[in-house]
Amino acid sequence: LRRTFYRFSTQKPVVNIPASEKARKKLYIDTLLEKGDPSPALFIAGLSRHVNLFEKCKKQVLDSMERIERRADCSDFRMTEIIWMYALGQDILPKELIDRFKALMINYRYWFDEPGNDVMWFFSENHALAFHACEFIAGSLFPDEIFVNSGMTGRQHSSKARALIKAWFSSLFAYGYNEYSSVNYIPVDMLGYATLLMFSHDQEIESLCIRAFDMTFELLALQCHKGMLLGANGRAYPDDLLSPTCLQANAFCYFAWGTEFSPLAYRPTLYALCPYESPASIREKALWNKKEPLSERLVQGVANVQTTI
Repeated sequence: LRRTFYRFSTQKPVVNIPASEKARKKLYIDTLLEKGDPSPALFIAGLSRHVNLFEKCKKQVLDSMERIERRADCSDFRMTEIIWMYALGQDILPKELIDRFKALMINYRYWFDEPGNDVMWFFSENHALAFHACEFIAGSLFPDEIFVNSGMTGRQHSSKARALIKAWFSSLFAYGYNEYSSVNYIPVDMLGYATLLMFSHDQEIESLCIRAFDMTFELLALQCHKGMLLGANGRAYPDDLLSPTCLQANAFCYFAWGTEFSPLAYRPTLYALCPYESPASIREKALWNKKEPLSERLVQGVANVQTTI
């Protein structure tokens, strides 16, 4: 049985919320660096400001590395962290740590068609994109290296992953999210968009990520009520539903529309560090304040899940 702790936010809202999304992102990172607990997110935020917080966050970073080494469930998300640490830490971190990050990338198992006997889950859309994004970027970083698990070169990995990424986005744009309106898992997909937008250096992939971000914020705008994402969820957990003030996904409402400040956490941190900004055209829907109700019908996922907002 999964033991759930119901948490309620004690964080006070920011009184003066900046007018622009760029400034709101900056404030989020400033606040994380000032008040955030040790975490990979805090470490990455520090690197983005050319500050090495490894000693402060050492336990949490090493835990992520250990999960990757034993190929634990959700280690693909931890690999996303490592890519950011490696890319942002080149001129900041000691060579020994940079080399350990590289070794993690070269030794990893990136898809179910590679050799391996582990508990990693490849088959939900959020995991699939994380694996593909990590494989593409790792392969691009080390094109001539032989990746230990597969025996393929980095160049072969990036070519393979690029095709899988394009297929993933093709399905998304054709059907929408299978994990429909999920306040838990759509932000995980957004980790992939942010990571690819930052480090893919591939114009076609970047354009796909921007299109996916635009589509996602359209969906979030419909679910947003005073900065809270509400409504039916394709996948959600009890703490997401019973402690909504702690919901990481609400941070995206803060970034996009300047609603109340949200929890300091990993997924919003990577979004805050990427260059994308949400479309201004959907602000009215997100902050709907007219007398008549806003009403829209959606069909999402390959199962054609029909929802009405």
